[in-house]
Amino acid sequence: DIAYLLNEGAPSTPPIWAAGTQPSPPAGYDYDFINADVLLNRMSVADDGRLVLPDGMSYRVLVLPETDAMRPELVRKIRELAAGGAIVVGRKPQHSPSLAGYPASDREVRALAEEVWGDLDGESRTIRRYGKGTVIWGWPLDRIMADQRIAKDFEYSAGLDAELAWLHR
Repeated sequence: DIAYLLNEGAPSTPPIWAAGTQPSPPAGYDYDFINADVLLNRMSVADDGRLVLPDGMSYRVLVLPETDAMRPELVRKIRELAAGGAIVVGRKPQHSPSLAGYPASDREVRALAEEVWGDLDGESRTIRRYGKGTVIWGWPLDRIMADQRIAKDFEYSAGLDAELAWLHR
C-alpha cells in the first residue's frame, strides 16, 4: 500500500530506532522501504495511479523522507510520477543534499518543487492536484488513506492484548 522513500543521507536504512517509521503507517496497511535507486530506475506509474515495480510489486502512496533536502533527479522523478497519477506525501524539498552542480542544483530543486508542490506549506495549504496525481503535505496517513479511498488490506477484532502478524504480497 505504502512505499517509504529512504533518506539519502546517513544512515539510509529503515528507521527502526527512536520514533520509528514516520509518519506511522496506519493499522491494516502494509508498506515497504525503497531507496533512491529503486525510485529512479525501477518505479513507474500505472494507468490507475499505482506505483509499480517490474517484479510486480505495487503501491498506492509514495511517502517521502522527513527532510527538505533532495537531489534534483529525485524531484524530477517525483514530478513524473505525480503527473502520471501517483499520490505523493511529504514536504516540499528546498535544496540538494549534494554539492554536485552547486548552486545550480539547489535552484533546480526549488524550481521543480515550486512546480509540483506550488503553494503548499504543510499547514494552511496541504493538498494539491498535479497532473493526474495528488501531492499532500501535513496530513496523517490514516486521513490520506481514507480521503483517497484506499481500503485496508487487513482488519480484525481482537482482545486488548492481542497481536497478529500479517503480510500482504
